[in-house]
Amino acid sequence: MSTTRSVARLGRGDVVELISDVGPVPRNVGALLVLGAPTSPGTVPADRPDDGVAAEAVEVALRTRASRIPGLMRRLAPPHQGWRRPSWVDGVEPDLDVHVTRELCPGRGDDDALLALAVAVVARPLPRSRPLWGAVVVTGLRGGGLAVVLSMHHALSDGMNALAILAQLVDAPDPGPISGPSGTPASTVRPEHTSLPSPQGSRDVTRGAGLPTRTWSLPRLAPACSLNAITGPRRRVVPVDLALDAVLAAARARGATVNDVLLTVVTRAMARTLDARGEHVDELVVSVLVAARTPPGGHGNQVAVMPVRVPTGGSPVGRLEVVAGRTRALKARGAGRAAPGYAALVRLLAATHLLSPFLNHQRLISTTLTTMRGPTTTLTLAGARVTRVVPLTGTAGNVAVSFAALSYAGRLTVTAVVDPDVVPEVEQLIEAVRDEVCALLDEHPRPPAV
Repeated sequence: MSTTRSVARLGRGDVVELISDVGPVPRNVGALLVLGAPTSPGTVPADRPDDGVAAEAVEVALRTRASRIPGLMRRLAPPHQGWRRPSWVDGVEPDLDVHVTRELCPGRGDDDALLALAVAVVARPLPRSRPLWGAVVVTGLRGGGLAVVLSMHHALSDGMNALAILAQLVDAPDPGPISGPSGTPASTVRPEHTSLPSPQGSRDVTRGAGLPTRTWSLPRLAPACSLNAITGPRRRVVPVDLALDAVLAAARARGATVNDVLLTVVTRAMARTLDARGEHVDELVVSVLVAARTPPGGHGNQVAVMPVRVPTGGSPVGRLEVVAGRTRALKARGAGRAAPGYAALVRLLAATHLLSPFLNHQRLISTTLTTMRGPTTTLTLAGARVTRVVPLTGTAGNVAVSFAALSYAGRLTVTAVVDPDVVPEVEQLIEAVRDEVCALLDEHPRPPAV
């Protein structure tokens, strides 16, 4: 491997992610890949729980391919030559045996045990003295097969960049997005929305503080509810799998997007959870996380969020139409740019030691939703089919439940990530998501047969 190294200043979004990493759980993102049997004759079977040979083949593939991805060969360094921000040092040669490891699935090796292990892996702090990522090959699954848990710090990779990296870790030919020289994905993999709203009539929180005033302003407060409580160190992830074609049909029938559908159903599921607690809210505010990418060849994060106020009452189709109208209006007002004002606000709060109190007591949003378009065809890794990809995100501050959705090979997997001490009824929450999707599919007109 070449020892040539270069230094690049962290982007504004990267710095925000580092500064915001102040809670009991690190700001990591990741994915759980479930592997099935090999796809070609003569490949070492990957469907035996104790087959160390198959696990070793996966580990070798991950280490070899990771060494060729520039984004995984960079680490943090102090500010370089007078820069105020930390820097990325590219071209490092980490010990890949440390970054790619193996673990036995605990307990019975069932889905619950695997998800619990995946959450635990992503919740582990990543040492800042080496590249901010790791991969764990999981053996001992009930019914056979292997799994891989990928974990990266959000400063290194947002959801789109993580998908581009995944596309370079799996077997060729690559059916996923094309990436630039630093692992930056092409526009074929992106969240549903890429714009930043500027709500009219809202108060500019940066005016008078010597901060940028054009791109980030304070919207109306979100309703107070018990799902917004200070989170602790525990996390739990519960996924639900949906048929992508059915969700797309429901969205298109109303001139909406998949993200609009998800906004509609996750907020109604949250409202049902609150109803069961004796609380009633007429609307919730969802922060739709987006990434306004740098030019080709760039890297890191560009901070941009789209807060959407979503009604919780009315018919499923009626709510969807309202949401679709609101997101269209927000996109029309937005410029598709990142938010330097927000980044400046985060730096100001951190410098005055107010960031943790702000995150723990904020009333700007009720929850977050990240929606990503993944590969349309089945991936393989070391000859084994990737049968499922589960997105793994986090929660922070007083956002005790967040959602992530990823499409993959005709399936749309939606995960609810919660602090189980605040949201112990997470199974009922995710079942409510499924119920609300079914209600929406039953209500929208079926497309004519081709």
